[in-house]
Amino acid sequence: WLKKLKIFLLCAVVVFAVVVMSFVPEVSETWINISLNGNESYLRTLNQILEPEHPVIRVRAKGPFIAKELANLTGVWTVFSIVGDSGDSVRVPTAPLPLQPPPQPFEHLFTMPKDMLRAHNGGYALEIHLETSDPYRSTHQDPQVSLSLAVTAFTELNQQGLLMGGAVLIGLYVLIVFELVHRTLAAMLAATAAIACLALIGDRPSLAKVMSWLDVETLSLLFGMMILVAILCETGFFDYAAVIAFRLARGRVWPLVTTLCVFTAVVSAFLDNVTTILLMTPATIKLCEVMDLDPKHILIWLVIFSNIGGAATPVGDPPNVIIISNPQVVSLGMDFTSFTAHMIPGAILCALGAYLVLRWRDPASLRPRDPPELLELQRELDIWRKAFRSLSDYSRDEKHVKDILERKVKRLERMRQRKISDMRCTEEGFKQNLQLLSDKYKIHNRGLLVKTGIVLSVVILLFFLQSFPNLHLSLGWIAILGALLLLVLADLDDLEAIMARVEWTTLVFFAALFVVMEALGELQLIWFIGQRTQAWISALHPQSQLPIAILIVTWVSALASSLMDNIPFTTAMVKIVAGLGPMDSRPLVYALAWGAC
Repeated sequence: WLKKLKIFLLCAVVVFAVVVMSFVPEVSETWINISLNGNESYLRTLNQILEPEHPVIRVRAKGPFIAKELANLTGVWTVFSIVGDSGDSVRVPTAPLPLQPPPQPFEHLFTMPKDMLRAHNGGYALEIHLETSDPYRSTHQDPQVSLSLAVTAFTELNQQGLLMGGAVLIGLYVLIVFELVHRTLAAMLAATAAIACLALIGDRPSLAKVMSWLDVETLSLLFGMMILVAILCETGFFDYAAVIAFRLARGRVWPLVTTLCVFTAVVSAFLDNVTTILLMTPATIKLCEVMDLDPKHILIWLVIFSNIGGAATPVGDPPNVIIISNPQVVSLGMDFTSFTAHMIPGAILCALGAYLVLRWRDPASLRPRDPPELLELQRELDIWRKAFRSLSDYSRDEKHVKDILERKVKRLERMRQRKISDMRCTEEGFKQNLQLLSDKYKIHNRGLLVKTGIVLSVVILLFFLQSFPNLHLSLGWIAILGALLLLVLADLDDLEAIMARVEWTTLVFFAALFVVMEALGELQLIWFIGQRTQAWISALHPQSQLPIAILIVTWVSALASSLMDNIPFTTAMVKIVAGLGPMDSRPLVYALAWGAC
C-alpha cells in the first residue's frame, strides 16, 4: 500500500500542475528603456495593473547599479517609490555616465494594502528619480542614467512563495534521499511543481523563459566530456592501464595498489570520476583474483582517491562543473586555471593523508587470502600443538607420547611452510600472470587511442588557456568542439553505440535541477536563505566571520553530500555562497567544492 500511496501522491502533483497551468496564462513581461537626467522624475501609472486582487507590484530594472557595500564610491542613488503610498523608498547606489559599469539587475516588491487600493480607486504610480550627495553636486554636473524597466502585478500568494518554494525543495530532497523514485524523475517532478507554484502566484513563465534557465554552459561541458570518454572506452585504455600497473609493480601488492590509486586520482581530475571507477573496476577485480586479494578493499581505496582527484579540477566532478559554470562565480574572477591552482595543493595533501591512514589502518586487508587447504592445515596444527603442550614429563610414557606429538607438530609445520612458499609470487608466476592479463586486456584500436590522446591533450590545454583574454572559448565550447573533432577523426561506423554511452538521464537531471533552482529564485527562497545566512554571519566578530563561514560551508556540505546526492545540494548552495557579502566569497566557493566533492 505504501507504493500505491507514493504513486497517488506523485500523480496528485502532476494533476495539480496540469490544472494550474491550464487555467493560468503566461505572464508577458514588457521591458522599456528610460533615461533619467538630473532632478527629472519618471512616472508610470499603475491603474491598469494594480487592483485589490493584485496588490503586489514587482519592479525589475537593469542599469549601472553597484553593490551597497560600494556605495561610498558614488554620490548618486536611483530611488524607486510608489506615489500615494507611505511606504519607504528603495535607494540603489548608481554609477552615472561616463563611468557606467555593466548593467546589474535590481528587483523589489511593493505591497499595497487592499483597503487603501479600494479607497484610492486607482491612483498609484511608480516614481523613479535620482538623488545626489552635496559633494557630488559641487563637483559634477547633473547625472544621466539609462535604465531598462519592467513592472508586473501579482496576487498576495506571492508572499507565500517562500513556503511553496520550501515545500518543493524539501520534497525534492526527500524523493532523492530515500530513493522513492529515480533522481531524474524526482527533479522533473520538482521542476514541474515549482513552475506550477509560480503560475499560482500569477508569475507563470513562458516556455522560452524556462529554457533560458538552463545552464547551457554546464550541459555542453558534460555532454562533450561524455562523448570524449565514450570514445576513449572503445580503445580499451582503462583495462590496459591496469595491466601496466601490474607490470610496473612486478606483482607486489603495495606498489600495485599505490600505482592504481595514483592513476585513478590523476585520470579522475580530468574525466568524470564515476565513469573512471566504473571502467577501472573489471580490470581491478581481475588483478585481485590473480594476486589472491580481496577486491572490496582495493575498490574502496580507488573510490576515495577518485573523489580526491575529481575535486582538484573544475571538470573532475559534477559539483565542480556546476560551481565553475555559475555566472556569479565567474563574476568573482574564478576560471579553470585559478580554480585548479587553488584546489591541487589541497588535493595532494588529502591524497598523502589518505594514503598514510589507509597504509597504517588496514594493511592486513591486502595480504593474500589463505586457501581452504592451508586454513585446514593450520587448524590441524593448532590442535596437535595444544595436545603437545597439555602433556608433562613426569612419566616415561607421557614423555614418549610427547616426543611423538612433537615430531607430528614439526612435520605439519614443515608442510605449512612448504605450502606458503609455493604460494609466494615467484618471478615465473609473475610472468605467467602478466601474460594472462596481457592476452585478455589489450588495446583494441591503437590508432583511435592516439587520436583520442591528442584531442584530450588539446582540450585540457585549452581548459587552462581559457582564462586568457584573447581566447574567446568557454569550457562548454571547448568540450563540444573537442568531441566533434574526435568524432570526425574516429570515423566510427556505429555512432549509435557512442551516443548510447552518453548518460542522458544525468543531463536531464541537471537540466531539471537548473529549472528548479531558478524557479525557487523567482519564489524568493534562494534570496531569503542568502539573507538569513548573511545576517547570521554579519552578527559575528569581523575577524571571525570568514573562518567560521568556511568551516560551516565545508562541513555542512560534506555532511549533506554524504546523506544525499551532492548535485542538487551544490546547485542550491552555489547560488547562496556566491551571493554572500560583504566578505570575499571566493574562499567559501572553494570550501563548497571541498565539502561537496
